[in-house]
Amino acid sequence: MRIEWDRYRVRLGNVGRKRWVRGLIITTDWSHGGMTVTDQDLLFFWAGHGRIRLRSGWAKVEPGVCVWARPGWTYHAEQDPNDPLGNHFIHFNLVDCRGRVRPARAPLPPEIIHPPDPQFVEAATRRIVELCYGFDLRGYSSPPFSHSVTESASAILTAILKDLDCAMSPRPGRAEQDLLPHHDRIARRAALQIASDLQETPTVADLARVSGYSANHFTRIFKQVMGCGPELYAVRLRVERAKLLLLETARPIAEIADIVGYGNVYFFSRQFKQFAGVSPLHYRLQGVASVPATQVVTR
Repeated sequence: MRIEWDRYRVRLGNVGRKRWVRGLIITTDWSHGGMTVTDQDLLFFWAGHGRIRLRSGWAKVEPGVCVWARPGWTYHAEQDPNDPLGNHFIHFNLVDCRGRVRPARAPLPPEIIHPPDPQFVEAATRRIVELCYGFDLRGYSSPPFSHSVTESASAILTAILKDLDCAMSPRPGRAEQDLLPHHDRIARRAALQIASDLQETPTVADLARVSGYSANHFTRIFKQVMGCGPELYAVRLRVERAKLLLLETARPIAEIADIVGYGNVYFFSRQFKQFAGVSPLHYRLQGVASVPATQVVTR
């Protein structure tokens, strides 16, 4: 690996998420937004298509792509107005035991990274954002965070960075772009498309069209890689996201049903009970009874 993980630890900066508006051609500048001259920034794109200007030139971004942004460079990004970008962003520094920042010229993984397991990176970066900022689609939170949040978020971010550093380190006889088989990339990219907006989940036909396969062939590939078909995968995601919102926010159940893609709260409750074993209200009451009330927030 390129980073001396036995010498350096993660120090968190601003954390949040962005989702642009459909129909707008937007150019953004990632050198702003609270970064300092020594900050690095991990960007994970979970929705949309566009491009970003790296030090080596413009690179394509799409669901599942990470950008490991360096200090001292202005990162411009442009989006496809018909498919707007959405991403998690985490500013951080690598510091030693004395709090000294790792030298800017020290080796790092590539700026543009296609993670071998984008679902892991999506879930992990999303969890950091949920811990530090909350569940809204646009915005960020700045340190200092509480001690428990800092400890948890830093540990998760360290695991992500180590995994990316290991995956992108040179391996004899194996090119970086070949780390993930073609069918895996198709299925995992589709899974990210499903997760990116549970209120407007793409149909199997839409996902198959993007992949270039028939609906039946695409479904077989998806099931082989993800363990279930795309429709069941979407339902499981909705239920898991609802569980988090029930335990970690005080939002009404009807609002949570809408957030995770259900137009009918009664159908949501019935499907939630089918997968969770209890009703949403019962699940919330069980969970709140087992954690301090201060952990339930209103965001």
